[in-house]
Amino acid sequence: LGDAGTVTLPSTDVIKDFTLGTFGVDENADKLDISDLLQDATAQDVDDYVRAHQEGEDTVLSVKTRGGIGDDGEGAEQVITLIGVDMEGDSSTSFLSNLISRGQLEVE
Repeated sequence: LGDAGTVTLPSTDVIKDFTLGTFGVDENADKLDISDLLQDATAQDVDDYVRAHQEGEDTVLSVKTRGGIGDDGEGAEQVITLIGVDMEGDSSTSFLSNLISRGQLEVE
């Protein structure tokens, strides 16, 4: 949480080797734990805190620590780019839900 930026100057992180899959089952599947960034978030309301969108060949996660993030990631205090990760046409909600269900995204 101490690394989060502000709405006017969000912190940015780049992850260059994130591999999709089922964490703990698929040998190379990775896990991203952002639970310390999210205050009072649950898997059911993660959309209020995190938005995902495709940017070229990468997926960008926009995070607002106290919730209330805009549909396009407005208000994000943290931006995390997953280099080479394709959302395969999924909506933000579906992509995040899939990550959570596969144990790849820790939000609470």
